[in-house]
Amino acid sequence: MTSHPTGSRLAAGLTAAACCALLLTSCLPSSDEDPSTEDSASAQDSASAPDTGSEGSPSQDPSEGGSAQAEDSASAQDSEAPQEDTEVAGVDQAIEDGYALNTASGDLPVVTMYTDYECPACGSFHPAVEQVAEELDGEVVVRVKNFPLSMHDNAVPAAHAVEAAGRQGEAHEYASLVYDDVDEWSELSDGELEGRFVELAGEAGLDEQRFREDMGSSDVEEIVEQHSQQAEDLELTGTPSFVADGRAIDLGEIGSAEDLRDVLRDAAEGSSGSSSDSGTRA
Repeated sequence: MTSHPTGSRLAAGLTAAACCALLLTSCLPSSDEDPSTEDSASAQDSASAPDTGSEGSPSQDPSEGGSAQAEDSASAQDSEAPQEDTEVAGVDQAIEDGYALNTASGDLPVVTMYTDYECPACGSFHPAVEQVAEELDGEVVVRVKNFPLSMHDNAVPAAHAVEAAGRQGEAHEYASLVYDDVDEWSELSDGELEGRFVELAGEAGLDEQRFREDMGSSDVEEIVEQHSQQAEDLELTGTPSFVADGRAIDLGEIGSAEDLRDVLRDAAEGSSGSSSDSGTRA
């Protein structure tokens, strides 16, 4: 399986030509787990990682200090900036909705990505999905749920870590750190893994003690298990998979973030606006 670049992957390493040359095999359950999915899974084997174009600039906190007038001005600017959905969801809501990559609104159609944080294709798609979520903000809500595959030894603990960050309203930011650090944590043993995820929580500014407790909690375990069950009920055959209105989206030949945006927008048209993924497969 082709490995994906880390850090500033895609943004610096994938020009349009390189993107066309890079064929990533989607992460698929092994045939001995479910032989019945073998034929449908082969359709995803040649999925290409989208070219995200330019690298997005990380958000920065307004500078501290200075006059009271400057602080008031910075505060006013913050209040005018688009606000990300960071409200901490309850367990049932987290199971139902996952976490949002853009502004969540109940009257907008929803597209949900099922991901495995140890999946190379998921990591390579991540920058494009973030770009698409930003471009579709106010038009389509892009949400994320967990589908850790048994072929990846550390995928379940990684999903638990992201959901533990979600208990503090920071699943989106933390997930980006997890994708970027996959070459490090995917090689760790069980005894080392928790410590690495806690370190990443510290980098994200999370309460590390609370994070550690949440990561091992039954609530987080239930969220991940229920998301995986939803994916299985939808007969999803690998990761990343996208769902709209209870139907899996055929990505076809995705060669750029623009292609992905158009496919997700078209799939969301006529959606009920519900983030529930129980339903039939297209």
